[in-house]
Order: sequence, then structure tokens, then C-alpha cells
Amino acid sequence: MTVKTIQMTIDEELLVSVDALVQELGTSRSALIREALEEALRRHRIR
Repeated sequence: MTVKTIQMTIDEELLVSVDALVQELGTSRSALIREALEEALRRHRIR
């Protein structure tokens, strides 16, 4: 799988929540967001 770097803009409050969860899970922002996007795509395909 080829990995591409992207840039995104999110609200500061959302970023604070993301960073808190990243710390709790011991992962990275990229990994967390990648997993969230994969889950959203799976859910969308089921409908």
C-alpha cells in the first residue's frame, strides 16, 4: 500500500479531543485518523 501525506483543517476543540485520545491509546494522530476514516468508509458501504 502506498502512503500519501495529506493536509487537513479541523476545529481546535476537535484537535484537543484527538490529542487526548491519542495519548490514552498510545498511538499517533495519523494512525487514529486513518482508523476512523477506514471505519467510516466500512459503515458507509454497509448501507
